[in-house]
Amino acid sequence: MKRYLMTVALLTVVCALAAGLCYDRLPERTAIHFNLDGEADGFASRARSVQHIVGVVPALSLLLLVVIAVTLPLERRFGRGKAHVERNMPHLYNVGIATTVLWALLSFMMLQSALTGVGPSMQTLFIALGGLQVLFGLMAGKLRSNHFFGIRTPWTLRSEAVWHRTHRMGGWALVAGGVLTMMAVVVLPTPLGSRACLAIMLASPLLPCVYSFVIRERPPA
Repeated sequence: MKRYLMTVALLTVVCALAAGLCYDRLPERTAIHFNLDGEADGFASRARSVQHIVGVVPALSLLLLVVIAVTLPLERRFGRGKAHVERNMPHLYNVGIATTVLWALLSFMMLQSALTGVGPSMQTLFIALGGLQVLFGLMAGKLRSNHFFGIRTPWTLRSEAVWHRTHRMGGWALVAGGVLTMMAVVVLPTPLGSRACLAIMLASPLLPCVYSFVIRERPPA
C-alpha cells in the first residue's frame, strides 16, 4: 500500500502544479469530454476544468481504498479466506498504480487540449489503454479465487479448477486484446481505428466469461 499511496500523492502534486502553472493560459471555456474521434462534446468553465484535472487522481484512488476497506474483511470472513486475500493484495495495488498513472495521463491530455485547442490524441489514449489491458492479462493467471476481483462468473466462483483455467485463458485473451488494440490504433485511420480498439477491448474480457461457461462441467485436465 505504501508504494500505491506514494504514487497517488506524487501524481496528484504533479497534476496540481501543472494545472496551477497553466491556469492563466487556459481559456474561460474548455473541453472536458471527447468522443471517439477526439472531438470535444462536453465543456466546462476554466475553474471546473482544473478541478477535473487535479481531482480525478485522488478521487479515484480514494474510491479504490474504500472498496478495499469494505470488501477485504468480507472476503476474509465469508469468502476464500485470509490466504487468498493476501496473495491477491499485491496485484490489486499494482492495478491501482497502473490505473492511477492512466488517469494522470488523461488529465495531462485534457490540459494539453485546453492549451492548444486541439483534441487529444486517440492514438496515445488507446496505446495506453492497450498497455493497461496487457498488464491486467499478465496478472490474471496469478489471481486466487475471490468474490471481488477478477473474472467472477457463477462458474468460476463455484469451482477452483474453473477459476484457474478461466484466468489462464483470460490472461492470454487480455494480452492479445491489448496488443491488437495498440496495433489497430496505429495501423487504422482514426475513426475506424478508435472503434476497432473499443470493440477489441470489449470483446477481450467477454471471451473468458464465455469460456468459463463452456468448461463449467468438464473435469480438470
